[in-house]
Amino acid sequence: MTGRVPLALVEIGASAGLNLYWDRYRYEYDGHRLCGDPDSPVRIASAVRGKRDPPLPPSPPNVAVRVGIDLNPLDVTDPDDARWLRALVIPDQRERHERLASAIDLVRERSPDIVAGDALDTLPDVLDRLPENGIACVYSTLTTYQLGENGVADLEEVLADRGRKRTIHWLSDDLFAERDRPIYRHVALSDDDRIETRLAEYESYGQWTRWIASPGYSSTGCVGSSG
Repeated sequence: MTGRVPLALVEIGASAGLNLYWDRYRYEYDGHRLCGDPDSPVRIASAVRGKRDPPLPPSPPNVAVRVGIDLNPLDVTDPDDARWLRALVIPDQRERHERLASAIDLVRERSPDIVAGDALDTLPDVLDRLPENGIACVYSTLTTYQLGENGVADLEEVLADRGRKRTIHWLSDDLFAERDRPIYRHVALSDDDRIETRLAEYESYGQWTRWIASPGYSSTGCVGSSG
């Protein structure tokens, strides 16, 4: 959808910023082609369920800006913070531990920009500082449940307000989906329009995904830039 226009990324609940560098990772979808950086030390393997093929791009989109927001940001260059990240992974899941270690090593070299604070307070200023020649993309994977319905409504109000100045693309889990079967969605907010598309069901640790959006989604969606 983005073409060659670069993304300006904002992640809500960024922790140490590992997911701010998703385009630097290697993705292997069972039965489908590879995506991401083929030479990346971070390998993410996932099965594809269902009858619809996900619209995998030949290469990741360009990323111009990466900003994270978190109440308590972690620093992967701090040994204590790195140990805490490792402690959050179930001990016998060796593949996840190896993946985390590789991601930490990769991000240590890049020093992600993470703003400390409540997203509802800091997000307006972060969005206002994004470059006008990029596509504003906010994502909050598995974060909205911490906000609750009222907090999510407040967050969407902030995004809709900024959507009157430029198109805001919001990628997030669906708060109202079943907890054991999360759903990822895309919401495009522009002027006073709101277009929501349910993209896929998925397993929280990436073991499988089921694409549920229409086959033409990737080519028919709107692409926003500065307005």
